[in-house]
Amino acid sequence: MAKLEKLSERDSDNKVRYLTDDERKRLLAALDAREQDMRDGRDNHILWSKSRKLPLAPVMKDTEFADHLKPIILLSLSTGIRRNAMFSLEWRDVNFTDKTIMARAATSKNDRLVLRANE
Repeated sequence: MAKLEKLSERDSDNKVRYLTDDERKRLLAALDAREQDMRDGRDNHILWSKSRKLPLAPVMKDTEFADHLKPIILLSLSTGIRRNAMFSLEWRDVNFTDKTIMARAATSKNDRLVLRANE
């Protein structure tokens, strides 16, 4: 893997297109359905494991998200952050009090970029 050349992020070369309200609603509905399917699958697996007296997987009832996909998409939709900048975020870049994210110069297209989620 070390010999592979890192590809640059080229999304700024393409035409910018925003989701329509209908597309956004369908995307969010699909994410919700996917999350529910994952939770149902986990619940079924727990029942199956219990019936066979096998070790149980952790219960997901108290977690807000089933995995990483929905939070990543929500962050992207709310802030417009680019993929590379998002995947390079660290906890020190997130300010929950001010509801801001700092995209560092090394990963953002601009030198320094403060992103604030739309509420």
